[in-house]
Amino acid sequence: MRWVTIAAATMLVWAGAYLPEAPASPEPAWSSYLGGPDGENGRGVAVDSAGNVYAVGSTHSTDWVSGGWMTELEAAGHPAASSGFLVKLGPDGQHLWSTYIGRRGAFDVAWAVAVDAEDSVIVVGETTEPTWASGGWMDESRSGESGFAAKFTPDGEHLWSTYIGGEGLDQALGTAVDAEGNVYVVGVTAAGEWVSDGWTTGWNQQWTHAGFVVKLTSDGQHAWSSYIGGDEGRARANAVATGPDGNVFVAGRMTAGDWIEDDVVMGDDLADTAGFVVKLAPDGEHQWSAFFGGDSYEEVHGLGADGEGNVIAAGQTESEGWVSGGWTVTPPEGFRRAGFALKLDHGGAHLWSTYLGGSSVDWALDAAVDCSGNTFVTGRTANEEWGISGGWETDLPGAPNMGGFLVKLDPEGSHIWSSYLGGESGDTANAVAVDPSGHSPVVAGHTWSSDWISGGWNTEFSGGPMAPDAFVLRVRSGVAGSGWVVH
Repeated sequence: MRWVTIAAATMLVWAGAYLPEAPASPEPAWSSYLGGPDGENGRGVAVDSAGNVYAVGSTHSTDWVSGGWMTELEAAGHPAASSGFLVKLGPDGQHLWSTYIGRRGAFDVAWAVAVDAEDSVIVVGETTEPTWASGGWMDESRSGESGFAAKFTPDGEHLWSTYIGGEGLDQALGTAVDAEGNVYVVGVTAAGEWVSDGWTTGWNQQWTHAGFVVKLTSDGQHAWSSYIGGDEGRARANAVATGPDGNVFVAGRMTAGDWIEDDVVMGDDLADTAGFVVKLAPDGEHQWSAFFGGDSYEEVHGLGADGEGNVIAAGQTESEGWVSGGWTVTPPEGFRRAGFALKLDHGGAHLWSTYLGGSSVDWALDAAVDCSGNTFVTGRTANEEWGISGGWETDLPGAPNMGGFLVKLDPEGSHIWSSYLGGESGDTANAVAVDPSGHSPVVAGHTWSSDWISGGWNTEFSGGPMAPDAFVLRVRSGVAGSGWVVH
């Protein structure tokens, strides 16, 4: 990828094609429905070095994938039965290949996706089917519901897959890769006997759940694993990101603070349910933990890291009085639940935080950081008025139904632009990633609306009132101030 100047116009040479300079204000480049008539949920998104887009989620439909590893799926034997899916779209939004993930278990979901330096694709999720994983750490499931990780080539061929967990409920909810191709998987477990060689390996609490983080080598073998949480209450790890120095950040929620070790605590009245970010070294050694929130409820859903080792967390809060330094530091009067974004430096110190939302209910579900340190946060909202401005859609479509949103913040936490996204019948934006240009976000989620998708692979809504379609949206976005930053 390189920059050239032709007739005084800046163009990006990307995969052999010239792409025009980004517009001064953001606008949709293309969007696509994903799925068939029986319902899909879009859960994760990633972008490779050539600008190809990968989306994952769960599907109840049997007849819409092609070209990938597993393209046939039997009809569901139970109304709630689902399979995971992985779809690859080109930079222009056209379908390249897709695959089901999982066989015919009662419940399979692909929760997250990441791409390594070789453009291989990592998918993680949960499965009730004990026979399909092969070539990785665990070829046999130890329980009725296990986490999984699977690796695919850029052409959609299966390289390896592994179950993750013990003799209890396990869910793999997030994934990231480092510069050497190692794979990090986080989630929640009810099993107390399967982790080893990490920071905390002796958790055996009954009738509760702990978070976990697993490091796998590039060929799918176990390097180390650790529980996240204490001997009391519950904890879950929802998101993971890797820093430029190979360190790993894990985030989620915890309901008891007995594992705090003289680390960073934000908020004077930290409740039993608080958000957390933990930093671990590449070998699994604990570096620091940050706990934050107020007197009610907090949870981190999404995580991103910048080139300086700072970390961005996005999630939900029901508390006042702990947010400072960012775009909106006072929640609307009478709010019930707001989104938030939070930035910590490489040592765990608070840099800024901001509320996201209005007086009703909002969810911040994912975060990504571009090459200039700007933050994109996505989620869903029921609020028509909370500062959305500068984007392509500043009125909530289909109000009072839920709509998706996308917010861009600068490195200091100030608002650059924001937009609603979706149509008349309700939408959720679950995931966001940034493309190789560093400034163009890609969003994935699911929608019940038939009136807003255009320009991509599939522009015909296939679902219904009880059966949403998954979607992917690519946004053209310039940099506030003096255009694009050259990298």
